[in-house]
Amino acid sequence: MKAINSLTCFFGYFVQGLLLVSFNTFLPVLLVTVLEIPESEIAFAQLISYAAFFIKPIFALISDKARKKERQNPKRKIFIFMGSIGLLISFFFMIFSVQSMIIFGIFWSINYFCMSIVDVAIDGSIIDTSPNIRAKERKITLIQIGNSFGNITASLLYVLFISNIDNLSQWSIFLNSHLFILSPLIFISYLMHEEFVKKEDEEKIVKEKIVKKLDDSYLTLNFIFMSIFLILFYSEVLVQVPYEPWLVERFGGEGFRLYSFFLIFAPFIIIIGYVLKNTVFKYSDRKRILYISLILVGLFDICIPLMNLWILIILGMLILIPNAIANIAFISLMMEFAKEKYSYKYQVLATMVIISRIIFGPLGTFLSGFIDTSILLVILGILILGSIIPVLFIKMQRVANFK
Repeated sequence: MKAINSLTCFFGYFVQGLLLVSFNTFLPVLLVTVLEIPESEIAFAQLISYAAFFIKPIFALISDKARKKERQNPKRKIFIFMGSIGLLISFFFMIFSVQSMIIFGIFWSINYFCMSIVDVAIDGSIIDTSPNIRAKERKITLIQIGNSFGNITASLLYVLFISNIDNLSQWSIFLNSHLFILSPLIFISYLMHEEFVKKEDEEKIVKEKIVKKLDDSYLTLNFIFMSIFLILFYSEVLVQVPYEPWLVERFGGEGFRLYSFFLIFAPFIIIIGYVLKNTVFKYSDRKRILYISLILVGLFDICIPLMNLWILIILGMLILIPNAIANIAFISLMMEFAKEKYSYKYQVLATMVIISRIIFGPLGTFLSGFIDTSILLVILGILILGSIIPVLFIKMQRVANFK
């Protein structure tokens, strides 16, 4: 049973990684470059789809309350099972409604809605079925690996099936292949079995820490500054739709195919960042890591219009390492803030990411119909650099180990 539960966690995040890369990287090329759908219509579909992510904090609150009441059988597998069915059905209808952005946007929204339910249910299951911190970390590592393999698979499918970017038959094969990959999640989640495990006393496993806690006023300010940071940092969706079509226009179909081939290796580069994090954390605090990463990412975005294809690929790969380390640093800050109400508070902060997507995603897509994407990249770089300011004001708890 433990094996099937672990497989559900892995494959659930594998599916998410697959769909998100396909939606964010390859779908824009089909919509903008091949089908020539107006940017304003795509922006409307984006707006509808992103709104579905608001279910995450609501469902997290419901999930947390259910966890307190149902100590023997939390029944999260029902949500994973039903969500996986919804993912398959909504993606099926997305394929056949791609010419109508209103209908497409509705099914895109349903897909994100189901993805959110699966995401929160898997995260809750990890909390319920982990007897200690080490077990939880192993499962978190497992879902991150699953997500990475999903990213790799999306890029691999594009390279395998799309040799001519204007060939709609090849795009049909590419999209339909996703249906076959999504299907096993329904069967796997149906076999899933979970129940609460007795939590071990963490104080006996790890050395106790002396923590100088922050008072309520600092916690409130931290929440505000974290929210501002998330809204600014995830403004990267400003170029989510126009970026890949811009690459196709600039470097051609073969150039984009080469770019897509190297995306297969991106998750491995990110894993290098995860491996290096322990060494980096020994010599630098989390806030300093964030500063360095944000400066590098912001300058990289501003300079993209000046790069040729090979410089873009090489620097794009290298920038993934500090970005991965910074991502872990900020997630740890968010977890520190969330504490015992982990799922709910964490998802409330994650709502700021949704707000950012709703603001900047459709806005960037709409503006790309009037201004060049290179200008949007410069604006994005400035927003990323601006996200350093709220990080300056985030207060951290002072921690010291017993000797």
